[in-house]
Amino acid sequence: KMKKLIASIILIMVILSFGTLPAVADVGDGMNGGGQILEGTGKDGLKISFGGFAVQTDVATYEGQFQINFHNVGDDLFDKAVFHGDEVIDMNFYPPTSDTCLSAMNMKVLGTLDGEPGFSVVVRFGDAGPPGHWTEQAFDTFRVTLQQGNASLYDTHGDFTDESTCVGTARTGVDRGNLTIDY
Repeated sequence: KMKKLIASIILIMVILSFGTLPAVADVGDGMNGGGQILEGTGKDGLKISFGGFAVQTDVATYEGQFQINFHNVGDDLFDKAVFHGDEVIDMNFYPPTSDTCLSAMNMKVLGTLDGEPGFSVVVRFGDAGPPGHWTEQAFDTFRVTLQQGNASLYDTHGDFTDESTCVGTARTGVDRGNLTIDY
């Protein structure tokens, strides 16, 4: 009974946070891909590169690796920093809520920042479909929040233009690359 109560509380928190229910995922569901998000131009332009994969291997077990290169961001402390994680601890899939994506997902990955352990990222993706798919706003979307413990250290939402209305509004369009979400 305690597990059902905890699961119900978590579900209510997700609904309140995102306004939509996560989709039921199956073993083998996941994401892969990578790319870059850019804001501005020249040496002062902001740039983040990212890539990796994650897959659900059991009801609440995941495998994956994800790397983020913070080339130039609004907080100079994180310029040229590299996050690398290989422990996916949570994944949620969402059906689309608008024309800006065909599917969306969030995941949390534990890892290192410049080789120092104790960091994690919450990564949010939107998949606009296969390369070449085009709608009014046909681009994959990405947002990352870098954390240490429970403290948020950096979020792309503050630096990069919000360009998505799929399961939230704070993701930016992927300027180069492709993300594929399978669920």
